[in-house]
Amino acid sequence: EKVKSQAGEVDILVNNAGVITGRTLFDSPDALIQRTMVVNCNACLFTAKNFVKSMIARNTGHIVTVASMSGKAGVAKQVDYCASKHGAVGFHES
Repeated sequence: EKVKSQAGEVDILVNNAGVITGRTLFDSPDALIQRTMVVNCNACLFTAKNFVKSMIARNTGHIVTVASMSGKAGVAKQVDYCASKHGAVGFHES
């Protein structure tokens, strides 16, 4: 609501957030895994939920999701990042 009141309607939504622990699954604290999922994946869902309805109503707008190849293939010591970016890819394809 703050963005809408200060900037008006959103025509281009870019999901480009990315955080990573850079650790193995067993060496990653739960709080850091949760942070990675919230920032890299959940944020895509919630920003879309808040802005896309208006885009549809106005019949204009675009969503860009930057997810990296880690959203398509696993990488050592990036299990949380790959899982979150896979979620971002799935979100965008949906």
